[in-house]
Amino acid sequence: MPAKELKTILTGGELQIVKAQYDAIAMGKLLSLTLTTQYPPISPYLAAIGKELYPEFKGKPPGPLPAANRERCLVALLASRSRRLELAIHLYLALVNGVDPEELAHILLTPCIYTGVDTIGAAFGVMQGTLEKLNALAKLNTADPTTVLQELAKIFPG
Repeated sequence: MPAKELKTILTGGELQIVKAQYDAIAMGKLLSLTLTTQYPPISPYLAAIGKELYPEFKGKPPGPLPAANRERCLVALLASRSRRLELAIHLYLALVNGVDPEELAHILLTPCIYTGVDTIGAAFGVMQGTLEKLNALAKLNTADPTTVLQELAKIFPG
């Protein structure tokens, strides 16, 4: 089953490096900049989105929906929509928030059963590419959010 294969790409040691180098506040700033550059009309709404869905980006405690659960939902949604870069980013966010690769593979499989075999293949391809890139960055000790986002954008151009 693909879950067993995918879970071996990013080992415990490399995953710990990725988690250790993650900075939620830096990630929030990077995503805000990216979103306002790509979609200028969203700018006035980012604060409300951040407050409700991403409090950790401002150093605040989680709200009613913990980050790991939020990312589980978003990974499933983005996989079903074939949004490659966005899926890669949210796979990364899920990993740093404690969702393990094996669970992520099952999360990808669930909505893709209903959206078609092509979305299953595409979602697993994005997960494989994301895990391989995170593994490589961890081995180079360069898994900070800026580098991760830049490298994921190279693999999955908008």
